[in-house]
Amino acid sequence: MAAVLYEWSSTEDEEQVGDFTNKNSSGKKNNKREEIRKLVESADQETVTLFLTDVLMEDEKLLVRFYNKVNKQVEDYDVSLYIKQIDDILKHYLRRNHFIDYYQANDFISELEDIIDKDVSDMMDNGNNLCAFELLNYIFVLLGNVPMDDSDGGTGVLANIIYEHWLELLFQAKPQEKRKMYEWFTSHLDGSVIDYLEDDIENIIMEGFKEKEYRKDKMAFIQSMIKKSQEEESEWSGDYKLGKWALRYLSYLKRKQHQIRK
Repeated sequence: MAAVLYEWSSTEDEEQVGDFTNKNSSGKKNNKREEIRKLVESADQETVTLFLTDVLMEDEKLLVRFYNKVNKQVEDYDVSLYIKQIDDILKHYLRRNHFIDYYQANDFISELEDIIDKDVSDMMDNGNNLCAFELLNYIFVLLGNVPMDDSDGGTGVLANIIYEHWLELLFQAKPQEKRKMYEWFTSHLDGSVIDYLEDDIENIIMEGFKEKEYRKDKMAFIQSMIKKSQEEESEWSGDYKLGKWALRYLSYLKRKQHQIRK
């Protein structure tokens, strides 16, 4: 009932703001962009400058985004500014009950996705792979620890978006950058995120580093995870992890044998 009332209220609000907003709310993003562009072009330069300055003074997220849009050749982003924004978003949603409920979860996920879609993508387009990687990792670890009612499955959706960006980064990263990424992945199967998100890290270790130079490292890593599983205090958890890594070991041996024959 609350969800229906919220949707009805949002619709009513949109209908009351006039014809211009009704057109913008039609879902046609390109039309909305074109209308805004025409509106901006109809204003004189001084008006645009003063208005934009005031807006950027009030919104640090937009200020950082605008700065990076203007400075296309920037070689290094101040990732701490983005991390502060993410922390502020989290504080906003946790401010009441130190828990993100079902009705807030989607908005929380959407705000994080917006940072990935706009800011992380800009970093990647500018070739700043390690900054993009650091920001993705921060969001991923946060996602794996935030107290939230995720009945809608937003965590899995966002984790998949991050995974796809990881794959793209691995494809375009320089060898020394990729080595740092490998070190991060192999050091974060330590309970830093909830167990089902660890599957993403495991999968990318196995599938994202196929170069010959990683074969020996991956074999040693898998063996270390088998040994770690055998030392688990929980028998059930240890048996599960041992079986999982044993299967990965056999699969890797089979793949390695196939590569040698080629």
